[in-house]
Amino acid sequence: RRKAPELLWFTYIAATALETVGLHDLGIHATPAAFALCSTSAATLTLASFMSREWRVPFFASAATSAFIGIAIASVSAPREIGNALSLVGIGLLAYGALQKHAFAANSGGALLVYGIWANLGLHSISQIEWYMLPLAVQLFVAGELYRRNASRADGSHSVSSWAAHGPALIALLLPSIVAGIRGDDHFHLLFAGAVAVLAVGIGGVQRLAAPLLLGTAALTVITFDMAVGPASHVESWVWLAVGGSALVATAIGMERTHTSPVAAGRRLIEVVNEQFV
Repeated sequence: RRKAPELLWFTYIAATALETVGLHDLGIHATPAAFALCSTSAATLTLASFMSREWRVPFFASAATSAFIGIAIASVSAPREIGNALSLVGIGLLAYGALQKHAFAANSGGALLVYGIWANLGLHSISQIEWYMLPLAVQLFVAGELYRRNASRADGSHSVSSWAAHGPALIALLLPSIVAGIRGDDHFHLLFAGAVAVLAVGIGGVQRLAAPLLLGTAALTVITFDMAVGPASHVESWVWLAVGGSALVATAIGMERTHTSPVAAGRRLIEVVNEQFV
């Protein structure tokens, strides 16, 4: 019984090799062969999550062998299917990591899945940056949120700030779209970034998360300025001075009525953000 896992280890590798030879002898083309091997790898990884620790090694060996051969076949004989092959292996690894709460396996599977999606997007000649950043942002957001929840304190508070948990995902979504929108003539980029920024501000305000609130606000400021620069360049300078002066006067009247100085108002705003937002 002690040798059973070792025997199963060799059995699975031998079965994978026989499967590969059988697919070749049956005249199966490279595309379905790669799909079958990578699907076997994904199923084996998912099944391994339900096994005890000592029995997982044979399943890992079989999954790794199937994935390696499947990806190799796709790379050499069916390069158009490399994205699907990577996605299948990534899904299996992601499923194992999620079921076992294994962060490295889940993140590795997510990375393979993202790269597989990128390969398929490139295959279909999709050039808009948003479609490439969206799966990456989802991966970063899920990884950051899980890390933040796992690091929660006993009283339910979070020891990881929203900057570390959600900042990378938001930057990956907002920054490339804003840069592409400012440099090009396609307003879809700025429209997409604006929608994401509004959603981030809403979520940040409701959930009291500093990173989505401040990053979304900064993005909306940049987008609004860029959208206004074209038409606003023809407006006379005195109009902008009048608008700015009116805003300052209104602000001064409000502070006078509440007996608040500009310095005190700024300090209070910083205190509220530090105390209420994470």
